[in-house]
Formats: sequence, C-alpha cells, structure tokens
Amino acid sequence: MLQDLLGTFVPSGALSHGIAAGQSDRDGFVRGDVGPMYQGVVDPFGGVNTLWPLFGISNQMLAGIALMLGTVVLFKIKRERCAWVTLLPTAWLLICTLTAG
Repeated sequence: MLQDLLGTFVPSGALSHGIAAGQSDRDGFVRGDVGPMYQGVVDPFGGVNTLWPLFGISNQMLAGIALMLGTVVLFKIKRERCAWVTLLPTAWLLICTLTAG
C-alpha cells in the first residue's frame, strides 16, 4: 500500500521490485508502531490512555457514516419525509463526536 501511495506522487516509488522496496515498506510500518509502544513503556498505564479515546472516536464516526448511508438510501428510494429519522441522530452524533475529538 505504501508503494502505491508513493507511486501517485513519485512514479518511480511505485516499483515493487527488489529488496529495497520491501525493506522501505517494512521500516515505514515498524516506525509507525514505535510511538504507541514507547508510550506503553513510559506511561504507567500503558498506551491504552491514548489508544482507547481514539478507538471511541473512530467507532462513533463509523456510526455517523452508517447513519448518513441510511439517509442517502432513504432519499434514493424516495422516502424523503422519513429522512429525519436518520438525520437527527446523525447530526447529534457527529456534533458530539467532533466536539469531543
């Protein structure tokens, strides 16, 4: 995935041949994991104090996206008058989640 992403910006970065390409991907992902692991060693409560709120925010945002999908489906099947059933919880959920995040 990292190579594909690099390939959109630098065409030569999309090359997946050779050992260097695999090592660069591996090193990038390993370095991304070092931060939470280091915090888990330094923090007496572990990294859970950072990761748990992020999990909660992502979970609530996923619920908001699901409610928005439900709203779009209601509009596509021509039930606009029922869309408030999903629009109100969506608005409330996204306002609360974005404010807390």
